[in-house]
Amino acid sequence: LLRFTRVEHTIFSLPLLFAGAWLGAGGRSPSPKALALIALVCVGARTFGMALNRIVDRRSDAMNPRTAKRELPAGQLSLMQGYAVAAAGLAAYFLGCALLGRKVLMLSLVPVVPLALYSYMKRFTCLCHYGIGICLALAPLGAFVAVSGSLDFTPEVVLLAVFTFSWISGFDIIYGLQDIGFDRAHGVRSL
Repeated sequence: LLRFTRVEHTIFSLPLLFAGAWLGAGGRSPSPKALALIALVCVGARTFGMALNRIVDRRSDAMNPRTAKRELPAGQLSLMQGYAVAAAGLAAYFLGCALLGRKVLMLSLVPVVPLALYSYMKRFTCLCHYGIGICLALAPLGAFVAVSGSLDFTPEVVLLAVFTFSWISGFDIIYGLQDIGFDRAHGVRSL
């Protein structure tokens, strides 16, 4: 399950969320409860996004020598188990959002929609890398709102979101280079 959801990627996302929370708290440390709930939201969203991506890509993963040993194509997890992991991640995400307050819960679909759509983007646009950049750029903004209760974003948190968008999009472009031959041969769109 840890390989299926790539938990280490979640760990690398947490500092971006915590920085957004810190900015939302006016440069002070947010409460431990807020940080724990933000971590829950992060883990839930990443688990949902990664599981959905693995589910959507399972057929192409099976044909790609680099990804054929992933859990779904290799039969280490069933498709139903994959859906259960995605549902559990989504449930954890919404629970964390609800516990962070009404405003956060009301805005909770804003990051979930692009997170769900990202898995399909490589089928119709080479700009798919920017889809995941948008998903992660929303994370520090969401943490800012969770702590401040406000949508009045400071220039610092906007800059953090722009940095996050650029870093994650760039990383995804570089990561995609591993499969350039496979992608071209099978119609997967990528920069």
